[in-house]
Amino acid sequence: MSKPEATAPRPTIGRIVHFHFDGRRGLETRAAIVTSTWDGTPHEVEQRAGLTVFFAGADHDARSDLAELPINLDAVPYADGPTSGAWTWPPRV
Repeated sequence: MSKPEATAPRPTIGRIVHFHFDGRRGLETRAAIVTSTWDGTPHEVEQRAGLTVFFAGADHDARSDLAELPINLDAVPYADGPTSGAWTWPPRV
C-alpha cells in the first residue's frame, strides 16, 4: 500500500472515505465511514482506519465474503489511488 503525502489529511472518526475491493465487475468502490484510527509514529505515516462499508442491496453478493450489509473492517490501509483492500479520500469535484 502507498504511503500518504505529508499534506494528506489524517483519517478522523466520522469522515467519509472510499473503500476499494475486487468485485464481479473488477475493482469496485463503495462509501465507508471511518469508525476508528491507527496513526503511525511521526516517521511512519502509513494511515490505517477502521471502516464501516456500505453496500447497495444488489451488491451484497459481489463477493461471498462481503455478504453482510454493512460490514465492519479493522485496520484498513490507506492508498494514494484505488487499490483493492484499501481506502482513499473521495476525489474533489
